Amino acid sequence: MKKGRIAGWKIDRVANGLTSGIEDKRQALYDKMEKQLADYFLGFIPKEVVDFWQKYPERVVTMDSYWLKAGNNNTGLSLYCDIPDLPKGMKREEVLNKNPQLKAELITLALKRKELEKERRVLINKIKCTISSLGTYKQLENEFPEAFKYLVKEVDKEEIVEARPENRCDSVEELRAELSKKA
Repeated sequence: MKKGRIAGWKIDRVANGLTSGIEDKRQALYDKMEKQLADYFLGFIPKEVVDFWQKYPERVVTMDSYWLKAGNNNTGLSLYCDIPDLPKGMKREEVLNKNPQLKAELITLALKRKELEKERRVLINKIKCTISSLGTYKQLENEFPEAFKYLVKEVDKEEIVEARPENRCDSVEELRAELSKKA
């Protein structure tokens, strides 16, 4: 086991790793929202265009993303929609307003996703503060074993993989021997 204080970048990695489950939930909500929106918009695009797009996706102009407003102060979420754009003259906002139930569900999911983000941010800060206050591997092992286990299995393992290659310079003994011969 390593001795000494735990580096700040390791504390960040541990905090992010221990809260990755929350990030997975956020991503699952985002993926669900994207799929619902794309499926809905595809219903307004002529079948021939969809068929052509599926055969030759690089030949069709896609909408890329849609900004879902989820609040009064222009807050929202950009949803990636790599589908053909709506026919000329159709506006995305007007099309989505035709299905208020879907729009309400998407806004609810966006707000839930935002809450998860806040929850994760608070938890990350608490974890960082706790690990920083413990400071050493030994204290972390005794008082916060979940974090210690993650640190040793994931972060320190990563450090070994990323370690610099072995020093190609002469060993100290060889250098001293050579200096003593020439001096």
